[in-house]
Parts: sequence; C-alpha cells; structure tokens
Amino acid sequence: MESLSAVGLDILEKYFTQNEFALTRHHIDTYEKCVFDDIPSIIHSNNPIVFMKGPLDPNEGIFSTRLELFIGGNVPTPDQLALQISPP
Repeated sequence: MESLSAVGLDILEKYFTQNEFALTRHHIDTYEKCVFDDIPSIIHSNNPIVFMKGPLDPNEGIFSTRLELFIGGNVPTPDQLALQISPP
C-alpha cells in the first residue's frame, strides 16, 4: 500500500502534467467567474439605485421627484443584464 504522501505527490504530478497551463488556468477561471457571474449578480441585486429629491413629507417617504436607475436594465435575472465588458 502506498503512503499518503506518495499518493498526494502522484496526484500533483498528474495534475501538472495533464493540465496545460495548470498554474495560470485557475487564475483565469476565477477572474472570468468574477467578471461574468459575480459582478452581474451584485449589480442585479442592487438594482435599482433610487434618487429622491424635494421632500414633501420625508417621514412618509413622499418626495416631489423619484428617479430609479437600473444598471443594465430592469430584467428578471443577472444573465439578462445588458452589460458589456471590454479592456480599458
């Protein structure tokens, strides 16, 4: 029976020999998940941004002007947001 450390070394060796760009692939995958999944989800969960001006009765939440700003549109799910991501 192989020792636990030998099994661990065997797994690591297989990972690095069978995965092209093994060290950077994780970083690229994590970045893409953040940009294409996490950020749109955060934007969607904080939509709309509400601006109110000219309080008529601030205790009751009545204002003369109310503006709702939807980043990416008023859509039911984050993947439907009209967001474009491009390099600077």
